[in-house]
Amino acid sequence: MTKERILLFVLFLALYSFLNFGQDSTALFLSINLLEDNQSIEKKLCECIDTPICISSVEFKADFSISSSELCYLLSFEKDKNYSHQDLFHFLLLLKKKNKIETIEISLKNNHAVFNLQGLWTFNKLKIGGFFGYKDKYYSYYALQAGEVFDKQKHEHSIKKLTEFFHKDGYYGVAIKDSIIYNDSTKTVNVYLSIDSALRYSIGKVDFVIVPSEGMEQYDVDLLKKKLIALYAKKILQSTYSQEMLNKQGELLGKYLTKKGFINARITLQENVNHKQKKIELVFTIELHSKKTFVFFGNQFFSNNALLEQIMVFGRLSWFLSPSILAEEIEDAYKAKGFLTIAVHPRQELNYFFFLINEGTRAVVKDVVFRGITHFNHKMVKKKFFSYFNYNAFFDLEKLTTSLSLLTEQYQKDGFWDFRVLKHELVPLQHGEYRLIIRVDEGMQRFLKEVQIAECPDVLQKSPFASIAKNEPLPFDVSILSSQRAWLIDYFQKQGYHSVQVKPEFDPNIPSINLTWHVSGIEKKVLFGKPILADAHTFASQYVLRELQFKEGDVWSKEALDASLMRLKRLGIFQSIRLYPVAWSDNFGQYQPVSIKVQEDDPFELRVRAGMQQVSENLTFRSGTTYKVGASLLYKNPFDFGDYVRADTDFTLFYRNVSLAYFRPWLCNVPVSTLFKAYTNKYNQPVIRGSKTTLYRVGQEGFLVEFSRYYKHVNTGTIFGLEFIETNKLTPEQAVAINFDQDLVDRNIPYFFCEPTIMIDYLDDKINPHSGTFTVVSLKTMVPWKKDAVPFFKVLAQQSFYVPVSHFFILAWRIRFGHIFNQEFRNIMPIERFYLGGENSLRSYQPDLAPPLGLLVEDDGKERLVPQGGRSMLNGNLEFRISFFGDVMFVLFQDVGALIEKEFSEVKGGRLLAASGFGFRYFTPIGPLRFDLGFKWHRDDPRESLVAWFLTLGHAFF
Repeated sequence: MTKERILLFVLFLALYSFLNFGQDSTALFLSINLLEDNQSIEKKLCECIDTPICISSVEFKADFSISSSELCYLLSFEKDKNYSHQDLFHFLLLLKKKNKIETIEISLKNNHAVFNLQGLWTFNKLKIGGFFGYKDKYYSYYALQAGEVFDKQKHEHSIKKLTEFFHKDGYYGVAIKDSIIYNDSTKTVNVYLSIDSALRYSIGKVDFVIVPSEGMEQYDVDLLKKKLIALYAKKILQSTYSQEMLNKQGELLGKYLTKKGFINARITLQENVNHKQKKIELVFTIELHSKKTFVFFGNQFFSNNALLEQIMVFGRLSWFLSPSILAEEIEDAYKAKGFLTIAVHPRQELNYFFFLINEGTRAVVKDVVFRGITHFNHKMVKKKFFSYFNYNAFFDLEKLTTSLSLLTEQYQKDGFWDFRVLKHELVPLQHGEYRLIIRVDEGMQRFLKEVQIAECPDVLQKSPFASIAKNEPLPFDVSILSSQRAWLIDYFQKQGYHSVQVKPEFDPNIPSINLTWHVSGIEKKVLFGKPILADAHTFASQYVLRELQFKEGDVWSKEALDASLMRLKRLGIFQSIRLYPVAWSDNFGQYQPVSIKVQEDDPFELRVRAGMQQVSENLTFRSGTTYKVGASLLYKNPFDFGDYVRADTDFTLFYRNVSLAYFRPWLCNVPVSTLFKAYTNKYNQPVIRGSKTTLYRVGQEGFLVEFSRYYKHVNTGTIFGLEFIETNKLTPEQAVAINFDQDLVDRNIPYFFCEPTIMIDYLDDKINPHSGTFTVVSLKTMVPWKKDAVPFFKVLAQQSFYVPVSHFFILAWRIRFGHIFNQEFRNIMPIERFYLGGENSLRSYQPDLAPPLGLLVEDDGKERLVPQGGRSMLNGNLEFRISFFGDVMFVLFQDVGALIEKEFSEVKGGRLLAASGFGFRYFTPIGPLRFDLGFKWHRDDPRESLVAWFLTLGHAFF
């Protein structure tokens, strides 16, 4: 019985093993090529996955480095979650947008999913070296963009286009060597182009081959060739070659031949490159065809060239036009300038066209009369739109047309949509004098009575609709439609409705109009989908994603994209950054994924800077000039954290600053930037600007840690540090002159300090603001390490305003206040005191030389006024900025201020200082180049100058 049981048990195990054989094998396996179209990918998934599959664990494999956490995020992985084929399709679409993966193999065994990714070789970075000039322009000729699949044909085509670019500038001997570096770990390609510098070829021999017209004598051909050589060949001979220069010469040559009567002349150019002599020989072939010469007699108002250009408006067609038609064109040109009795008599003799012109008298407009204008006062219309004709002016059709256009525009703004000018005519009064009569049809005036928004009536409470509801009916300006439509679209898009459509409905045939806006496409809001970091990078993806100012499910906002872009730029480690929505055709539904392309910059960067600054008094130039040189060495992203190490050094005649800093963008998991900095600074305060005699020297050495956080409009930061301050090179007489305690001279005093700062920025432009406000508040506490030194607390606040009065006029003003809480002014370190004077405070005083001033007698017996500074500071600046033309701005300014040693009552004693003046701004890509000239209201000392001028970069204040 026991043997039978054992036998049955063995048979049972055998049967069980047979029935369960293969259950541990792979339950799912499929391979998908992501380069196929989306429909094919979805079809393959549907065929393989008919029911949802459970995934308990996941594993990612790839033939290039890629973040598993990023892939889990894109998959929305959760343990023991059931995934349908649609879920996996969505995941594959996101992977496809990385533009990095060619094929993916998916296998599932015991609920364990393995994703095996095969990557594409993608282009990462281009470096160009070995040639001088504008390298940014060279980069634009390379067809591949960062993150794009590397294409050898595009690469070779780009080198060809770049070579052609150099040839156009005469560098025919240039050699471009390429080096393609493949990174196996990331499957990325770096391209290095080495451009061997070559001499620029010059123009060698220039020759003209003239194919004469029928019947043209050889003597005339030789004479024309001789003139062309004298006019053009000698100009360009031996000059450097460029395609742009040749195009200009070709245009001039064509105009010259036209003036000589060869309207249909055809010019071709043959270029022969002589590499041995590094010359380019030019051969101009000119086919003259028939000649037609235009001769003008009797013209005084228009020159011969002006009349010829009038005829040449027809181009080659003028060859076929009859002389009478050309004469009519000339008459029309004269009549437009007021020559109403012009008479042009044409005559043709062979290939010569003669025009005998009797200009007559030019019409003078004595008066302008309107017929049909009832809405406006006639005098107002004359003054505002036709002022040119109010002072016995010559008639000019172009100016009349401009005036009528302005009048029509004004009528349309007042609701006269059908306004039109019926006729204008000149009625003779006496010899040469006329009355201009303008007849108009005003049409019906329309008023906007009411505005309705059918689908969203609540929006009517917002601008620009609220004022219309409260006021009387307004003249219906047609531009209201476009402005309201733009506002509505912008409003609904900010709410997340990207497919919004807005259409107006109204009856234009009645004077009192009810406007109804119909809004569609607001059924579903567009939400942020998953961010996709395109391509593969050595920089950890989580450090890019954490800088984003949006998360999946947030309402779509362009402002959030812009803020994210600014956060990534602030890291300072990327060469280029792009954020853009994924194409709508991928059908992500309500969620809109965002593709992120970042290109890492070179890890090491050296920046060198040099310049000059000028401040002066008495309109002299040399007294306040100083050089400015400096350099910065950066090591970007040394720990793969978005961090950097930076060494800076700057020198002028007055100071030397050296620092070493390390920056991290986050503190643990909090978006608080952290800066560690060690520094040593030396500052020499001269007796006067330009003087080699030092009033005192200040040395600062220390270490600080700064914590800062950035918001949309508010930046906050707090600095903690230890600083050693020493004031030396100060004689007892100099200490008395600046009102400084002599016991503190030549003492190296250590201070612990804390300085919180808040900055509120609502400016429309950081470099050249036109509107907005800018606020800064800073508090600084300094506690000495040693007991015999004095602590102090310093407050500084400033507020700036910018108001655009018109398109050409900006009103800007700033108010500053500062105070140091300390019992004895003499104990305050000179470098910590408040000063006024200079290009950014009181522009009638040299830097820091606003009273109170001390008197110092130098060794040569000369008396000098030296700055003492103040415990308290008040400063106000007002500017009227007027745009002239282009990049030039004229500025009128008024500065006031006061420095106070003890009490604010000192201001009443005549200590209020002022500067009135003007200046100019020339706008450059890095900011405005500024010249200011300031005048004092009064002088406390006759040794002070009444004026000071400044030449520097940047606006006077923010």
